[in-house]
Amino acid sequence: VLNLTAVELYRTQGNLRAVVDFLAASMSQLPIKVYTRKGENERVRDRSGKAAKLLWRPNDYQTQYEFIRGSMTEFYVFGSVYVWLVPSSKSASNWDLHIIPTNCVIGSTKSTPYKPGTIKVCAKTGTEAVEIPDTEFLQFKTYSPGHPGDYLSPISALRQTLQEQIEAG
Repeated sequence: VLNLTAVELYRTQGNLRAVVDFLAASMSQLPIKVYTRKGENERVRDRSGKAAKLLWRPNDYQTQYEFIRGSMTEFYVFGSVYVWLVPSSKSASNWDLHIIPTNCVIGSTKSTPYKPGTIKVCAKTGTEAVEIPDTEFLQFKTYSPGHPGDYLSPISALRQTLQEQIEAG
């Protein structure tokens, strides 16, 4: 257990997977609403704007629920999730959102200590990496004390507990 990657732990440890799946499914059920401001103190629900349409149908292969669940699973396993914003002529919003698997991000350049300027993404070994500029992606990540630009996988803290649980069994 101590030498397994976060993905291997998620795949092989039933209790860990149950917790991650429960949290991700719970977050996916929360409504996402878009508002526009009218003056300083008033806001109006927006159901027809580009942002509302994009969040309602993030891409042509996932529902809002599936997209949020996938994003949250990635976040809880790795402590980080990258979301790529891509122009699309097929969608109602003219944009698509795609989850970039964290383990496919093979490098980055820093624009600030807190955020990457570009990321290099490679989907398969042997294929050419794609560079994505910071204007096309968002990164949501956990906080790493003492290293605010980094992130920690929530699973890191569970390794020792999982090892003890296995030995006790």
